[in-house]
Amino acid sequence: MLEAYPAALSMKDSLGRYPIHSALIKLRMHSFVQLALKQDLDGENPAAVESPEGDLPLQLAVENLSSAEVVQALVDAYPPAINRTRTDNTSNLMTVYINADRRHVDRTIEQIDTMCDILNIFFDKMPDILKDPELSDPRKGKKKDLCIHHALINRCVDKVLLTTVVAIHKKHGPAELERQLISCFNDNDIDQTFSMMLEQNRGKEVIETCLELCGEGAKTV
Repeated sequence: MLEAYPAALSMKDSLGRYPIHSALIKLRMHSFVQLALKQDLDGENPAAVESPEGDLPLQLAVENLSSAEVVQALVDAYPPAINRTRTDNTSNLMTVYINADRRHVDRTIEQIDTMCDILNIFFDKMPDILKDPELSDPRKGKKKDLCIHHALINRCVDKVLLTTVVAIHKKHGPAELERQLISCFNDNDIDQTFSMMLEQNRGKEVIETCLELCGEGAKTV
């Protein structure tokens, strides 16, 4: 439709949203989004145009679990969007961790895999975010923590926790990973961290991967 009638991209709906915003909110329209990014939107980059609520397309894509391909395309089209926060100060990264809460029992395997792929896109673009203790969760007021704290203490699904653990090891090494794991439970003993992970009913793969990646500093519990 856009190729035949590109002006359609500039038509707002009754809520004041451009088609690219609606396509991201309603999902299942990923091919439309990819095509829309190649068009001009009233003289602006479609990836940089806010919705009436003040959200950029990337923020809508992350919130609504768009595919990793769409998220990557939006990041490539407008890199500054990756650091944008929402009106409640929620970052794109924090949105993924909130979506990955284990209490969302309706999450499918495909959705969880998508969240992991999106995390890796962000970690590749912003490796230092893994060491930033200022990632805030609006559900917890002004409390700020490391990515690993949000993934582990806030009880994200195992695969998202594992993605975060592997990224820390890959970007910053085993010593940093062990330091962060120890800090999760305000203790000086890595064994205590693994004991707490077992109490959380963390899966065998998570425990074994953490033990392996931490190296000799971690002992079997």
